Amino acid sequence: MKKIARSEDKINEFFRLWNVKQNNPKCVYYDVGLTLDSSNITDWYYSEDRLNFKLNFGVAFSRATNIPIFYKLYLKNVIDADSLENVYNSSKANNIEIDFFITRPDYCTQYDINKISKLPKSFLLPISSNTLLPKSILNRIFNNSNLKKINFEKNYYLYAKKNIEFYNSALILHLFLSEQKKIAQVDNFIGKLSDLETIVNNKVFSNTKELIFFMENKLKESTSLYDISYNGETVIISKKKHGISKLFNRAGKIAIVTNDISIGSKEILFFKKEKDIIENFFKKMNSEVSQYSLQSRESFKGRFFLYFIAFIIYKTLTLKIQKKDTLSKYTLDEILDNLRKIKKITLSNNNTILSDIAPEQKRILDELHVKVPKQII
Repeated sequence: MKKIARSEDKINEFFRLWNVKQNNPKCVYYDVGLTLDSSNITDWYYSEDRLNFKLNFGVAFSRATNIPIFYKLYLKNVIDADSLENVYNSSKANNIEIDFFITRPDYCTQYDINKISKLPKSFLLPISSNTLLPKSILNRIFNNSNLKKINFEKNYYLYAKKNIEFYNSALILHLFLSEQKKIAQVDNFIGKLSDLETIVNNKVFSNTKELIFFMENKLKESTSLYDISYNGETVIISKKKHGISKLFNRAGKIAIVTNDISIGSKEILFFKKEKDIIENFFKKMNSEVSQYSLQSRESFKGRFFLYFIAFIIYKTLTLKIQKKDTLSKYTLDEILDNLRKIKKITLSNNNTILSDIAPEQKRILDELHVKVPKQII
């Protein structure tokens, strides 16, 4: 595995063989951007923000089995919709078929919209809150009493769709509002603002520029929510009521545009959930780049490949659990936390045994067809 991770040619060969093993499926490609700590990688990675590392990558899944097939790692701080065209063409050259693109909110410029719309495949584009589109029509549609109520995985949404023209491209706009998620997001953000204010009020800043830099690194876009002043001795911050109100008004709302007339509301929510899973899994790399010295592109690429293999295993186990009626009430993380309590014990004669296994743990192991040895050699 380490030999493969150290060679880009071997990684690409792995993708080709893995694609064949999965019966050359049609793939959905998720385009992702994450911000990680860059303190251990700035020798080879340039960013104007020396504290953060923009991890831009994409992962392709089989549409038939929902198993990861390949990834594309960009290692550039800024990318645009050209990257999707490049991925499509390179995948096609390797006999890997991308059938659908799930893009990122970054691609909301006129250039990006026109570029994505010319791709020969379907796409979903989440709309960021600072584009012209939400300001012009979102509130009007969300205030419409004719919104449809849908249920997706025990969450209720108010839903509507509308044919629109976005930068001269004919698209379909899908809108979702979850009151449950709105309450959770508002509560979460109130907590983050409170924590930020506590830190700021207990820290000394020499000027407003220093404070703004500090606040943006602690909580992105937080400075737009505060009036900031400096009286010659201390920096003073106070909430902007209008800014906070606008932020809370956006909570729980999802706006997505697509060129696919056949896609339904629940399929869109499924794609969004899967993208959240990808982001949450690869965010774990933050601890990796903080703890280990990844002082070259090669070492980072190798580490990312190992994460991808772990992700394949993670998704495979998740799908296996979902097919088991008796285990479907658990998440994979809950099952792993439960099994992690099983300990290996070394006896005085140097024999190694396992600690007592609880009935629930034994049931999980039996369901997963894992045989438990009485003694470990």
